[in-house]
Order: sequence, then structure tokens, then C-alpha cells
Amino acid sequence: MSRASAVLLSLALVATAAPALAVDGEEEPLPVDETATLILGPPSTMLTLPDEDGVRDAATLALSSDVATDVTVDVLAADGIGILRTQSVALAADALSTSIAVPVTDLPAGTLSVRATPAVGDPVSVALTVGSGRPASVALSLSASSIYSWSGSSRPKTTATVVAVDETALAVPFAGSVVASVGGKTQTVSVASSTGAAATATVTGSKLAAGSGSVRALVTGAGSDVVASAAVPLTVRTTAVTATKVSVSLATIYPSKDGYKDATKIAVRTSTTTGATIPVTGYVKVSRDGKTITSWKLTSSKTWSATWAGTVSGRLVPGTYTVTVAVKGPEGGTKTSSTKVVVKKGKLVTKTTSTWYSAQRAFDDWMPFDSRSRCSDVGSTSFRCVGATEGFLSVAAVGTFGVPTAVRNSYKYGDGTVRVVLSTTELAGTVAWGYTRTGAETGKSDLVVKGDRSLGRLSLKGSARSIDLAVVLAGKSRFTSDKVKIEYTYKVMSTS
Repeated sequence: MSRASAVLLSLALVATAAPALAVDGEEEPLPVDETATLILGPPSTMLTLPDEDGVRDAATLALSSDVATDVTVDVLAADGIGILRTQSVALAADALSTSIAVPVTDLPAGTLSVRATPAVGDPVSVALTVGSGRPASVALSLSASSIYSWSGSSRPKTTATVVAVDETALAVPFAGSVVASVGGKTQTVSVASSTGAAATATVTGSKLAAGSGSVRALVTGAGSDVVASAAVPLTVRTTAVTATKVSVSLATIYPSKDGYKDATKIAVRTSTTTGATIPVTGYVKVSRDGKTITSWKLTSSKTWSATWAGTVSGRLVPGTYTVTVAVKGPEGGTKTSSTKVVVKKGKLVTKTTSTWYSAQRAFDDWMPFDSRSRCSDVGSTSFRCVGATEGFLSVAAVGTFGVPTAVRNSYKYGDGTVRVVLSTTELAGTVAWGYTRTGAETGKSDLVVKGDRSLGRLSLKGSARSIDLAVVLAGKSRFTSDKVKIEYTYKVMSTS
């Protein structure tokens, strides 16, 4: 119900009741207002100047009363005395609460107050803060504190985020610039916010130079002076090669296609300012006496490798060759590295050497497994073992041969092999024999047959220093040998 309607209704009620209350010759008493108790809520927001910029231009306050009353609402100056604005509010019996709008129009900045006074009763008041809207401080942050000056890098730019607040610590509109100064170069980028929300500007590494510097924001707002943010550190790096290293798997090769040091593997490892793979321009070349023999193109800093066969136009040309790498990134200088490869004439050939030994020399020890079995020399060369009693094992004869020095020296070219030939002149019962590398758990073994017999070649594994030989007899067996041949095959380097 509006105030006018309430007044008209009151007058109608008075007029209707007048005849019953009137007393001849007496005046009617005036109605008496009830004492009101008001409740005034705090402002919905602080206010911020200037007016009509869309940023906190008005606040609302909740007003309520316990009885119908007329209320005078005043906006008071900071001293609590001066009245800056007044409005009247009627609270009717059926509408004892309302919202009061307080626009920022024509109000000064500062801590003001809103006072509500009922027709009868005590006033109530609440504080009302009005901000100037002029930036008091500016904050700047960067999405990345390190960027690269090459536009094609993984991180060529950083985003500067700017926020300005006034003396109330609330964000306010602003306009200005972000200024980045690094490596003796400066980039200035405009930045503005019409609503007080954070604004961004892009700082680009290609506009700056490599080095360490800083970024700051310079802004104004609502007629303020220029306000600067704190300087935020920024590093700009180049996208360049810092070092490169070329290496070879073999410094000396023999390009004879015999499986021994036929070729060398060339490898290039490159480090960069970014710590990651970058595009490069460069090459790897093999040269001799200033002439390029072969070359490869490099386009990336990732680890590279290739195999060089050590030949010149398919021909073996002995000599010392230089392997060189030169590589350059999108920025920075060229880095180089080199190493040497010696090409030699040589080819591995297989040699075979063998020696026949008397059986007495071959079997230099024996072990009986019962009291009656034994071994002994026979004549000038033969060696005989007799297994006398029943049983699985009766006697064993053993011998050891050192691997010749020439064979051991050939291990750098390959494993080498050994083959033993056992010459048996007498055989009865069950007799087994075998040979193995000393200390090894496996070797060659089989039953003995009469005559000359070998169990095949046994690898020396590139390390054997001696060979063990053994003959084992079961019970009721007899064995006689007159000689044993030890045959080695191994590789040697031939330069003819």
C-alpha cells in the first residue's frame, strides 16, 4: 500500500467514526503514532567512483520496522553530521520492510554512513564505504618467468596478468601498459580493464634480447597519477646449440668385410639452451688431406648416428681420416667437434695348429674308485687303465694342456676352438671320455671307440687358458691309448 493510500484510508476511518465519538462543544483528539524500532542492514556492496562506469555504482540496504511508520533516510558525511542526501520511506502495516537503493552519484570518497530515523523512535545507522576508483596499487604476474627469443620455440612468449585496486582493496578499472625490459631491449604492450577484472598482455621473446630483466605495469584510472606495479623478473633465452660432440665406436678399422672391425659407428650428441630437441643446420663429414670422402646432413639436435665402412669410393685406402661435425641452431653460433679414424689394410685368416702327444704325456694322473682298479704306462708311449671290480665307476685318467700363447693372443679376433683326437688301441667294456675348458661345467663327451676319434670342436670362448682331458672306466673294463692330438683353430691378422 502506498503512503497516499494509507493516508486516505485513515481519513475515511476517522470520518466514519466521527458521529459516535463527537461531543457537542469539544474538539476530537489527534491520533498518536506508535514508537517504531528499526533494523537497517549493511550495504550490499561498497560503492566506487566514478558514477556510471558500471563498477559498484549503487548499493542496497534492507530496512524494516516493527510497526507502520514514516522513515527519513539520510546519507551522512564522514563527520557523521553533514547530510549528503535524504529520502523518505513509508513502511505500512502490511509492508514493514523494504530495500533502499543508494547510488554513488555525487557522493565523495570515504567512510560515510546511512541513518534511518522513524517518525517516533530512535534512529539506526550503518557504515557506507565509497572508494575513489583511483588505482592505489597494481599487481602483475607472469605465466612463465623464462621464455625464448626464437619464435618457433616451445615457449616464445609469456602472458602478463594485471589487476589494480583502490584504497578499499577492491579491483577498479584502469588503462596503461605493460613494459618488459630484457637484454637491452624494451617491449611496451597496452593493457586495460573497463570493469576492474584482470587484464592480460602478451610479452614476446622475439621483441627482446637474451638476458635477465623484468616486467612491470604502469596504469592510471579515474583521473589518478600513474601507478606502477612491482617489477617481476623475466629471463629470455636463445634457442641455440651449446655444444656438440662426435665420437666413433672404433678408432681403428680394417674394412675387409671379414667380421672384424670392418666399419665404425659415428655418433653425434648435441646439447641446447632449451634442454630439448631443436631444429639445426649442420653436417657430419669424413675427410682426408682436406678432401671430403663422405658426408651427412643434420637437421635436428637429437642424437644422430651412422656407420662408415672406411672405404673411398668402395676402395680400401689406408690412412688417418678426420670425422667432423658442425651444427648451428636457430640462434647462436656454430659448434664443431672432430675425431680421428685410422684405416688399416688387414684381413683375418684362420690358422690351424695341432700336436700329437704320447698317451703317457696326455694322461698325467689317474684316480681309482676301488682297491683293485688302476692305470699305468705301457711301453714308451701307451697308457693303460683297467677297471677290475663290478661297479658303475672303477677308475679315471686325467690330463691338462695349456692353450698356446699364439692362440690366447688371437682372442681379440675371435673365440678360437680346440679339437682333441684320442687314439685307442685296446678297448673292452664301457669307457667314456671328454674334454672341456678348465673350470667350465660343460664340454664334449661320449663313449670311447677303438681307433682315432674326435668329439668335435669346442669353443675356447675367447678366454680359456687350459684344456682338461679325462677317460672314465666302468667296472670290468679295459682301455689303452698310444697318443692324443690337440688341434687349435684361431684367427690372425694378415696384411698381405
